[in-house]
Order: sequence, then C-alpha cells, then structure tokens
Amino acid sequence: MMKKNVYIFSLFALLIVLGCSKDDSSIISQVDSNVERGAILRTISVDPLNFDLRDPERSWNLQVEMEDNRNGNLLDFVNVFVTFFDNTPENGSNDVDKSFVKQIPANAFFTGENNLPRADLELTLPEVASAAGLTPEQYQGGDVFRVELELNLTDGRIFTKDDVNGGVAGGSFFRSPFQYRLTIVGCPPRPGTYTINMTDAYGDGWQSTTADDGPGIQVFADGILIAEVGICTDYNDSQDAWCSGGGSSGSDTIDIPDGVENLEWIFPGDFWGEMGFEILGPEGQVLYTAAEGSQAEGEFFVVLCRFD
Repeated sequence: MMKKNVYIFSLFALLIVLGCSKDDSSIISQVDSNVERGAILRTISVDPLNFDLRDPERSWNLQVEMEDNRNGNLLDFVNVFVTFFDNTPENGSNDVDKSFVKQIPANAFFTGENNLPRADLELTLPEVASAAGLTPEQYQGGDVFRVELELNLTDGRIFTKDDVNGGVAGGSFFRSPFQYRLTIVGCPPRPGTYTINMTDAYGDGWQSTTADDGPGIQVFADGILIAEVGICTDYNDSQDAWCSGGGSSGSDTIDIPDGVENLEWIFPGDFWGEMGFEILGPEGQVLYTAAEGSQAEGEFFVVLCRFD
C-alpha cells in the first residue's frame, strides 16, 4: 500500500510540474550555453539498434528533423562519419578514428509534419566498414561502430555531438545526440558460466509486469528457454522457482553450453521503473549494464563471441 501511495503522490507532483512548464517556444534556448541560437538534428526514428553479422546487408535506418531559429532555412548539408571501437582482441586491435562516410545535401531533405526539414539515412555494415577501411576479418560481434552527424549551416556554423548538453542530447523534446552507437551482433556465444547481478531501487524485489510480480529475464538458446532470473518479490511466492536474493539485490548464474548458435536475452519490463542489472562473462568481464529504471522491454544484446 505504501508503494501505491508513493506512486499516486508522484503522479500528482507530475501534474503540478506539467502545469507550471514553460511554453515550447522557449525550449530551443536550452542549447548549450556557449552556443547562441543553435541548431539541432532531432531523432524522429531509429531502427534497428545494431548491425547483424547474420544479415550484413540489412540497413540501419535513421530519420532526423533539422531545426534552427529560422525554421530550418539555415540548413546547408549534413556530413556522416563513423568511428570503430574494437572490443574483440582475439582478431587484433583495429580501432579506427572518425572516418567520412557520406554527405546528405539540403535537397535530400523533405518537409515533415512539423513543417521542418527531415532526411532519411540508411547505412549497412559493409558500407560503414568500408568507410573505416576495415575488412570482414577485422570486425566481429561485440565490436561497435559509432555513427556521428555533423550539421553544417549556410552561415558557416557547424554543430556536432560536442556542442550539446545532456538535456539536448537525450531530452524528450530535443532527442538530438548527433551520435548513435551500433553494436555488432549475430555471432555464436562463447560457452561458460555467465553471472547476473541484479538490483532494485525500492528494495522490495522485482515487479516486472504488475505491481506485485511478473516474469524475470529470460534466456533462450537456439529458441529453447534455458534460464529465467530475477530478484524475489516481497509480495508473493509466484517467482520462487527461479528467483534469487530479495529486497534490493540478488545474483544468479546461467550456464551457456558449447555449440549454441543463437542466444536471446529478453527483458520482461519494469512496472515501477526500479530494476537494474549487470551481466558478466565467464572470465568476469562486464558485458552489459542497465541502470535502475533504464532497460526497455524486449530483446537486448549481450555479445561475447565464440571463435571456432
């Protein structure tokens, strides 16, 4: 009951904040204080969130909307760059600094529903690898490409990821990070014992899909459920067959057998926005971290490749 009262109070406080919010017309002034009358590239959609070795020609699709204090009329062009982070020393160290991929001219933009210019960007794994000067032997599952956008205006000003603060990069209005990290997935997993350390901000165990309980993180090997993990809830015993710990923390292990070709990790949801976890590989290396309340429902990618 206490938790429900806190939830109701939070909703009431939110309504007060919303009622006192400033008009959206002032939001553009939140661009980093050292940039006067800035410009942004707002993320409209991005899909998928990775490159897949099993389908290398599958495109990564991004749509952005450009906004400045002249309704987008200062747009000149956008340069696209890629930086490569080699996280798999098994095939050598192949880090690559920022490399030019392509340019999106102003005439490639179209007028979107907000009467501002929008553009679509499509990239494939071979395309960004080629721009970075990499061969297929030099990148593996677990490596990361960072796509960066550089906005050029007709008055000569240039905006990049270095010109925005946290509110502009990740705020719900701006959504303008100027950069996107794409992990390479699709490799067979390395066998061994993986550890999941879990936390709960409120300290009453995990409630994933309802106010009292719900399923845990599920792991599928070649389509077969092999494990389910979570912190035991304080409110009933429905999770006792698979949960561990209790209150604010819990830890569990998952054994991945040799010969698995495809491993899927599914997060069930986070009803109260309190659940966090980290996943460690067989050698204790951190493979994935989700701060409390940050993980989205659905599949997420834990990548540690098996090298045959």
